[in-house]
Amino acid sequence: MSLPGGNVYTSLDNAANIARQNIKGVHQMTGDEIITFLASADSKKGMILSCILDSTDTPPAQFKKGIVYRVNPDNTATADPMNESVGHNHSGTAEGGAMLDVILEGMKNVWYARPAGMTKEQFYQTQSGGTFTNKDASNDQYIEISAATTNNYGNLHLANGFYSFGYAMRVNMDIKLTNNLASYTARAGLNGEPAQNTTDDFPKVIIEACPGCNGNNVRIISATGASGSRSNNPKNSTDVANVRDKYLLQFYPGVRIDYVSATGLLQKTLDIPDLTSGNSTPIRNFIAGIQTTTTSARILELYGLEAVARKADSSFRNNV
Repeated sequence: MSLPGGNVYTSLDNAANIARQNIKGVHQMTGDEIITFLASADSKKGMILSCILDSTDTPPAQFKKGIVYRVNPDNTATADPMNESVGHNHSGTAEGGAMLDVILEGMKNVWYARPAGMTKEQFYQTQSGGTFTNKDASNDQYIEISAATTNNYGNLHLANGFYSFGYAMRVNMDIKLTNNLASYTARAGLNGEPAQNTTDDFPKVIIEACPGCNGNNVRIISATGASGSRSNNPKNSTDVANVRDKYLLQFYPGVRIDYVSATGLLQKTLDIPDLTSGNSTPIRNFIAGIQTTTTSARILELYGLEAVARKADSSFRNNV
């Protein structure tokens, strides 16, 4: 006597069929494996793919850790298939919770920096002979730091609480590091040193430029609290430190830093801080500065800043 739908182990109409189970099961893959899989003959519509590691394609990653995807008939993949009809728009309980509830819970842990105006008054300032000026050129507002003569410097700081290097961070900077490609040092980023100081091993994620350290090509510096290192950008074939650019630093604790600029993507994997590296130093939470080593002025221009991290547990009361 045959069972309805054919042999229970071979017919795709039956739940016990191994091929059917393979198709309908939840498959755990890295983002890069998903990209390869979707281009293969093994990809079938309806398959469910759980991403366990961001894909390494150009940021933002096409496939993100923690997201579940469903394979479509055209071998593309739809994210969060259970909520695709409403777009997971946080308009209510069924759509991931109301946005107000998300913010109220999230703000307990999120360290966030986005100055209300790109003006010098939004920052704590340190200087020796340096000046800070609010500029407005063709409706483009920015802060100018000018270091006028030998060993003069100026730094802008955000000094608000602590964040932890045990969690992901991101900083976007719209900045021109210098107006002149000789006799200067300029830095910007998370928990870095002031421009006049020698770099230390405190945990940090910053960019730096100077003629003697990298031929005026911007490089990444990171440190764990015990050791630090610098990574040059091999895609820079010409001087770029004197060109305004939008820089992105995306930090994955203990894994890598994604650095994105007009020259493309660079990934740094050496000396990446993690939870054991500890917390930020408030006066260095975000810092941008320049020092001149000649008798002529060197100027840094900061046009925009946005940074997000996780508050350190000791930074605010967040257990309600």
